[in-house]
Amino acid sequence: MLVLNPIFIVTGRINEKHRNVVIFICMFLIMSQIFLYTTYEKYGIPFGYAKLFIVNTVLLMIAIMFSVKAPLCVVKWNKAIYMPWFIFALLVAATGIHHNVTGAFLFFAGLMVIIYPCLFFVWNNRKDYMTLFNICSESIITMTVIYFVICLVTSPYQGAEAYFGISVNPNSVGVLGVAGVISSLQLMCTEKKRLWVYCVVFGMSCTMIYLSASRASVIAGFCSFVVFAICCFRGLDKEKPEIIRKTIMFAVVIIVVLISIVGYKYVLVNVTPQISSAIVAKSVDKQLDDKMVTDVKGSSYLIDKFQKGDDVNTFSSGRITIWKEYISKLNIIGNERGNDGLYIPSSGIKMAAHNTYLEIAYRSGIFAGLLYGWIAIYSAVYTFRFLFGKKLFDIKLSLIPMAVMAFGVLSNLERAIYPVEKVHIFLFFIALAPMFVSQLKYKEKLD
Repeated sequence: MLVLNPIFIVTGRINEKHRNVVIFICMFLIMSQIFLYTTYEKYGIPFGYAKLFIVNTVLLMIAIMFSVKAPLCVVKWNKAIYMPWFIFALLVAATGIHHNVTGAFLFFAGLMVIIYPCLFFVWNNRKDYMTLFNICSESIITMTVIYFVICLVTSPYQGAEAYFGISVNPNSVGVLGVAGVISSLQLMCTEKKRLWVYCVVFGMSCTMIYLSASRASVIAGFCSFVVFAICCFRGLDKEKPEIIRKTIMFAVVIIVVLISIVGYKYVLVNVTPQISSAIVAKSVDKQLDDKMVTDVKGSSYLIDKFQKGDDVNTFSSGRITIWKEYISKLNIIGNERGNDGLYIPSSGIKMAAHNTYLEIAYRSGIFAGLLYGWIAIYSAVYTFRFLFGKKLFDIKLSLIPMAVMAFGVLSNLERAIYPVEKVHIFLFFIALAPMFVSQLKYKEKLD
């Protein structure tokens, strides 16, 4: 309040519509960095974690300053989430002093102590979370279109392996597709004028997920769509025309997805090679860095991925073995992490945990992992109450359950820690904003 209220004296002179444009520009630049960061290493562009985090944090701070709509006042927060949130961040900082947990992880703790609480506080004062969700969603679908068009022009689909696009990792393509799915569905719930645009972007996003052959992304995208369907039919007016309209909309969406997957795949295989200056979608050595996943070799056909192996470990691309190695090394104060992760004897290389909570517990101790897990569990409970209860449900805030659901899937199968590095984590953190408000206080303000 001491910092932002004086700033509002200046920013408050600007029309609210223009302030929202500034917020959109900041969010779009953040998303452009997150999307393009998946390509930098592939093309030899030196842009590491430090630059990515600093640039996106500065942009987020500018967005926060322009988000202030009126002089800020005290908001009663929910102890069930803000206390474990801050304790977790302090544990990361303390263990980071004791041993190397990586600089990026320490920076993440700083984001949790200062930047995101500030963002939540500002929007808790505003209470129009739909505006925040829509601005973020618009920036994501804009970047999704740009990203996918670049793929169509420069990156043919080989058909014999998972689609890399312009990214260093096909799983990155799938995760970006999940973010596009969530954002386009959120805008379908709230913006009726450009429904066809969001349907097209939804088709693009589904194509990215399908071609990436990332099972985690397929599951996350499917769960997000199921949540969207629940929200839509819960929000029906129970009038016959509305039911018919929703049914037609779902039919159109499914048709668009099928046409998109077939149509875009045809273009990537038959047209893109002719207009591309060079074929850049090549296999990448799995030892390149800890972002690489072990299941990118072999057939990229999605059905083959889901039929892979006769046991759980093979089906999960060795994740069970990785998890067992990490669990065996867990302790109270955490371990030296380094940039490459833990050495896995069966694979002969160092790898990330491919599970957010194990990764955190390995770096900063068991209690840190449990606290971060509690935040995820609380958000899951909130989502359940949102979907099936009466007090929290609002179809215009459908991004909340979709983002939580996607994060819940991906955080258990991939490393999902840094919100200014990966877009689905950014959406999850944005979705937490309403959860920080004390429910009793929030209801009184709404009344």
